[in-house]
Amino acid sequence: MKNYKGNTLLIELIIVLLFFALSQTVVVSMFAASHEKAEHSSLLSSALMYTEGVAERLSIEENPDTALLEMGYAGGDGNYAYTDPQGFDVSVSLRREEKAAGEMIYATITATGNGSELVSLPVQRYLPKEGEQ
Repeated sequence: MKNYKGNTLLIELIIVLLFFALSQTVVVSMFAASHEKAEHSSLLSSALMYTEGVAERLSIEENPDTALLEMGYAGGDGNYAYTDPQGFDVSVSLRREEKAAGEMIYATITATGNGSELVSLPVQRYLPKEGEQ
């Protein structure tokens, strides 16, 4: 009988190549998933910083409607929208309640991106009536 050591070596090389190809597929998919998570994290961080800035501005403004229009928001009647160049949309809904001694303004700032809500921040501001301060 003849001994075919060359065929055994060839089969071993094929098995090693298949193992490395499978390993490469797993590693590439892991890197792709981590890249997606990093992009989502960056978008979330940007949206959070932006909505915090809007919340701070609305908490000090006496007329939040005018402030939102000055910041480039579109809309009116308590509902405003803005699309940030970084890839997320921001909506602000305002609600006012008259109280005995002034006016309470409630706002909800919501940032959405990639079809899901990224962050939502509530803001409240009390404006006393003239002479009540």
